[in-house]
Amino acid sequence: MIKLLENQYIDSLSEKYGLDINYLNRLSDNREEYMYISINDDIDGYMICLDDGNYIHIKELIGNNYSFLKHIVFNANKDISIEKEIEGLSEFGFALEGNKYIRKYEQFRPSNIEIFDYFKQEESFKKILLDQIAEPIWKGAKNLYDRVVNKVEDKTLFIMFDKERNHIISFCILCDFDEIESDELKPWIGNLYTFRPYRGNRYSETLIKYALKYAKNEGNKYVYISSDNEGMYQKYGFELIDMMKTIRGNTTQVFRYDLNNIK
Repeated sequence: MIKLLENQYIDSLSEKYGLDINYLNRLSDNREEYMYISINDDIDGYMICLDDGNYIHIKELIGNNYSFLKHIVFNANKDISIEKEIEGLSEFGFALEGNKYIRKYEQFRPSNIEIFDYFKQEESFKKILLDQIAEPIWKGAKNLYDRVVNKVEDKTLFIMFDKERNHIISFCILCDFDEIESDELKPWIGNLYTFRPYRGNRYSETLIKYALKYAKNEGNKYVYISSDNEGMYQKYGFELIDMMKTIRGNTTQVFRYDLNNIK
């Protein structure tokens, strides 16, 4: 399993590979320079990446190369570069340009798509899905992963799935509690995310509409979303109703969708 560095693995990485603990602590909180680790029974490798805004540079890659390369190729939203030649780079679309190997960003448009509820799947498949949910460099993905692992009672976790590549396209939850403390406002759509290679195809909109229809069939009158994004949810038919305090103490916009608008 490939996952982002978490604090619980810092001591093991320092001991096994001689990496500086202060540097690892910085990597665990950074999203420009960051580390993926490969874990089977133990940590069997790591990859350090730098996102400079134009490229994702693979700075260092130790062990389990094929798993790492497959992972970064799928999850990167930019061209990827690496100076070190590794066997099999060409299989992942890397080509030598000057003194670096470059892999151009690619978008996917799958033809075999399914939407389903994570919680209704078999346990072996749920494990695969949960590992994929943990992949993005985004705090919402980590929060959702922790929420599922810790068995916080969510109404539904919708998955849009690419059956050709056996990978999640997009996901979101429909739940009674998100980041706003309110007994009156529910349900909420939260943790909405579309994986990088699938963006630009309006899959988030498709998933939101699916969740809204589900919520209406459950007898709800409204659905809510909290977000700092300006303009995104209004184009899906949500209206801004308030600025409210989150459980973290900051304020955010709260949007509402009237389910009577669904015919």
